[in-house]
Amino acid sequence: MNDNALELFKAVARRVRRITGVQLANAQEHLSKALRYQNFHEARKRLLDQRDNQVRAELESAEKFLIHQFKRAGELDGSAHRT
Repeated sequence: MNDNALELFKAVARRVRRITGVQLANAQEHLSKALRYQNFHEARKRLLDQRDNQVRAELESAEKFLIHQFKRAGELDGSAHRT
């Protein structure tokens, strides 16, 4: 298994997509912001040089938070910020 943080980030984003049904791009953007990056592009650039154990705990926490938020918002069909 690859040990860079970007691969772990992508795996977490795919799990968020699978569990909630949101589009992958939406999961990636929200996950990026939960990690305090401006967007997925910035997250991708910075995570590429990090090891997964440097961000694992933060990603797991962000994953739980996002799943809860997406389900709470009713975004199970993949639409963005439906109220």
